[in-house]
Amino acid sequence: MCECRCPDETNQTRYRSAAGTTRLIRLGILGDPVDESLSPRIHACAFMHRSREGVYERHQTTIANVGFTLKRLQQSHLGLNVTAPLKTEVLDYCHGVSALAAQLGAANTLVAKKEGWWAENTDATGLLNVLGGAQSLRGQTVAVLGAGGAARAVVWALEGAGCEEIRIHCRSQRSFSILNDRSLTRKASLQWRPWGDVKDPVDLVINSTPLGRHEPLPIELRSPRIIDLNYRPHMTTELCRQSRSIGLIAQDGRALLLEQALLAQQLWFGDLPVGLRDAMTQPLMK
Repeated sequence: MCECRCPDETNQTRYRSAAGTTRLIRLGILGDPVDESLSPRIHACAFMHRSREGVYERHQTTIANVGFTLKRLQQSHLGLNVTAPLKTEVLDYCHGVSALAAQLGAANTLVAKKEGWWAENTDATGLLNVLGGAQSLRGQTVAVLGAGGAARAVVWALEGAGCEEIRIHCRSQRSFSILNDRSLTRKASLQWRPWGDVKDPVDLVINSTPLGRHEPLPIELRSPRIIDLNYRPHMTTELCRQSRSIGLIAQDGRALLLEQALLAQQLWFGDLPVGLRDAMTQPLMK
């Protein structure tokens, strides 16, 4: 039985196994805000598929309180997902950090170890999977909106996909310089472009900013394909609606959310049982 209770009542989504004899597994998401996250429902379906008793909780936490919250949850939780605006801040409170998370300066998945939290970044690998894998965009030109923490993972994924040119559209050249310094592989030409100047045709546009979720973006999109890293629980993002209205192929962040969730399950449990992907896809189709 899968119990999906209202966040206002219990702030958690729980699966109780029929036997009810195994130790309760606790997972959760850390961020601000977290009230619209679909992660609790996705991982509740994973518990059901694994026949494991578990609970996935929302932990709305400010930057000022993230250290205290992580210390409090370390003894009770197997793992955590991390969302904005805490992906960079959590690194200061982790005992170990993967090479990729260190390179990107951000983590979105934590695993509880005896010594403390272990930090990993599945944003980059997850997006590479969404794009189609290594060399799937060979020779293409991609415009990335934004130069924040999410854009670091986007650039890593685009380089892995074989992009020839990546245009970073942001308001500050300083933000671009920081992003450029994080791009250590130098597999693609990284260029700065002013925010809103997306008039030159590209093969793909990826929105890594929070904008476009509830409101249209006041920019001209000249690309056959749009990927918006944002998502809304029960409807498409405004950017996707805006793009589809002019005949573009648009995809919101649900596909990336699924890939991130599967990679997190692998880190937490050490395996991905047959059928788990299909089970975890169900909440994204409602």
